[in-house]
Amino acid sequence: MQTAGSTSGTGSARNYFDGPRSSRYDHKIRASIPGYEALHAMAHDFLRQALPEQARILVVGSGTGMELLTLGAAHTGWRFTATDLSSDMLAIGKVNVEAAGLADREDPSFAQFLAAWKGHYGAAGIPEAEVDEDFARTDATVSFIPEQDLRGLLAESGFFDVRRFFQAFLFGGWVARKG
Repeated sequence: MQTAGSTSGTGSARNYFDGPRSSRYDHKIRASIPGYEALHAMAHDFLRQALPEQARILVVGSGTGMELLTLGAAHTGWRFTATDLSSDMLAIGKVNVEAAGLADREDPSFAQFLAAWKGHYGAAGIPEAEVDEDFARTDATVSFIPEQDLRGLLAESGFFDVRRFFQAFLFGGWVARKG
């Protein structure tokens, strides 16, 4: 796996991979690293042996989603949380995952909460164009985790007595104990 850090002369990795570089990344990575697909195939072989049929995987530096495409297509019981410093790379990854038919099916209530949240935001006097821009950015960079998945992740991490204390449309606050 590669880790993102500062790139000499270009600022942070976030700035390096935002913009035009993100749209050319898939072509350039394959041109510069022989065996790029083999790397992912081998990671798949390793993880297939190490993980159960139902697993949750955090992909840090998910870029354009190659890990999600490779692993997600082969293991329908695996759930992924993807993160990347570059919102542009994350947006491309989201499009790639959706195009491959690997995005989670959303709960119908999600769309209702999203519409209500967007309406609330607009009703507060924010110009419609700005609301649309903000929600497009949120859609490209944020993946909301269903509450049952969040509770499962907390339980797997050793937390118990999980209680939600706040809910505002799609955002929530939980407290939990670990011990």
